[in-house]
Amino acid sequence: MAATFSDSYQLAQDPAFQGRVGAGLFTYCQVVGTEGWAVAFHRERATFALQVFNATLNAQGINPYQVQFAHSVAADTAVLSDATVGGTVPITTSALALTGAALVTDAHISNAIAAQFNSYIRVPNG
Repeated sequence: MAATFSDSYQLAQDPAFQGRVGAGLFTYCQVVGTEGWAVAFHRERATFALQVFNATLNAQGINPYQVQFAHSVAADTAVLSDATVGGTVPITTSALALTGAALVTDAHISNAIAAQFNSYIRVPNG
């Protein structure tokens, strides 16, 4: 059985997973701030990194970008494969989401954030 959008959704709802994604996101934003002008779209990337750092926390004290990235990271194939044990364990409850979230490696979370980061910026014309 293959992992589904439902599995991805359930994983993204897990507070521990959201927290790990947030930690990975903030770490990556620090990297973006020091990457230098040779990186394509550095200005836009650095501007977005500052938006992440300066985002107002919601009522639960969570950065809203953490939640947004949790959903996109949970859709990453490597992350979802970790969480569902290669698609063999569907995530149907919050308890299974917690278990699945613990199986996702930090490296896979970090790689997903790095791969998706430019999807959140506005690339200038021309």
